Amino acid sequence: MNELRVGIIGVGSRGRTLARNMAEQYAKAKLRVVAVHDLNEHTMSTIAETVAGQFAENGAPESGVRSCADGQRLIQADDIDLVMVTTTSDGHAEYVLPALRTSKHVYCDKPLAHTVEDCVRMVEGADAAG
Repeated sequence: MNELRVGIIGVGSRGRTLARNMAEQYAKAKLRVVAVHDLNEHTMSTIAETVAGQFAENGAPESGVRSCADGQRLIQADDIDLVMVTTTSDGHAEYVLPALRTSKHVYCDKPLAHTVEDCVRMVEGADAAG
């Protein structure tokens, strides 16, 4: 089975937990974090380094995780198959909508959004993406 390359936008508590879980289950799930983005640069670089080590410990053939200062560039990166948005929910639409316009898989943490309007826009974007 080929691995699915993951980019995580928002590596606070939830994003960090998901990254750690993917590293621990790498042998079974073949999900590998390749890039992270967060508004807090220190958190972003620390998590990238930590997660890279966890993937190496769990047998990932390539374990480098890069920090992306721009979340939109992470979304557009050719080496990302799955975009995971784990920012605060008021920022989900900012990243989910552009990610849906790519051919990538998109995961959005709960709650979907703070407003009904953002929820509708994201649902319509997902419908349009197929």
